[in-house]
Amino acid sequence: MSDWVLAALPQLAFAVPGMLLYVLGISLCLARRRSLGVASTYASLGFGLLLLGALLGAGAQLWLGWMVQDGHAGSSLSMRMTAMGIVRTVVSLTGTIALLAAILARRPAPDA
Repeated sequence: MSDWVLAALPQLAFAVPGMLLYVLGISLCLARRRSLGVASTYASLGFGLLLLGALLGAGAQLWLGWMVQDGHAGSSLSMRMTAMGIVRTVVSLTGTIALLAAILARRPAPDA
């Protein structure tokens, strides 16, 4: 195994518990789909996007190691990692907004 993969493994290990929680969240939302209604759809989407964001972060770590090992220029490396960070942030933020929408979708209508 390459040195850069071995160096990235401890960082990736820290992402695994969060990813497992996102998978558990998706599973619970899909299992309770009938009782949760539209909130289940929003929550499943939110957990899925958060899982995608975590996978993008883990993938970025591996990609960074591979690019450094192949001797890519620092400026192009910096621009690519910045772009990856922006994409990951937007995906995670959208997932959080979907979870908030799920919470609001389950609120009862206020009594008039």
